[in-house]
Amino acid sequence: MQDWQGVSEGDFLDIDWDTFADSSLPEDEIESRVEAFLAKHLDAPLSGISVCFSPHHSHPTRERYDRFVESLAERFSAEIETRVYQQGSNELPWRMKVIPKPIYDGLQTIYHGGRLRLKRCGIQ
Repeated sequence: MQDWQGVSEGDFLDIDWDTFADSSLPEDEIESRVEAFLAKHLDAPLSGISVCFSPHHSHPTRERYDRFVESLAERFSAEIETRVYQQGSNELPWRMKVIPKPIYDGLQTIYHGGRLRLKRCGIQ
């Protein structure tokens, strides 16, 4: 987050609530992460915004997520359109059913940390 400057005109802002409320993070960090995001340059006209909430990966912070989405909609004078999931799309993936949660969370941390390091090196 500290390296990201904000949006540029025409960007599509694709936000995953896990960025702020991943279940492996302390819940009291959510507010500071949201504030850090909202302090960025977010004044450029965007081509669109998408925000997703993954119930199996995030803290049970649906109310805070809803407030975040409402604040974004207000900031960008946008309407909120909620997509309805297809039946079965909210079920746990098979790997989360088989791998114990502490091990799965550790593997996710390693995976995403590795991807971030590669991205910072210019490798995607």
